[in-house]
Amino acid sequence: MAIWAMIIGIVSMIPCCMPLSPVAIVLGIVAQSQIKKNPQQGGSGFAIVGIVLGIISLLMLIIRIIVVVANPDALKFGSMG
Repeated sequence: MAIWAMIIGIVSMIPCCMPLSPVAIVLGIVAQSQIKKNPQQGGSGFAIVGIVLGIISLLMLIIRIIVVVANPDALKFGSMG
């Protein structure tokens, strides 16, 4: 599960896949709790990477939504000047 958290965290960094970031966070947290119960399982680093990437991706998604809501012209291409 920890490896899946990391993989989904990496994929969630792609702009079209940002809505997957909560999945990476949840999988990482569940994997961490499983690893604490069974330390021989390993993979704590993968779970942490999944959580961190999921949080970063979620923050980027929130910032993107705020920018679009505050400035709807941000969606138009070539509107820089």
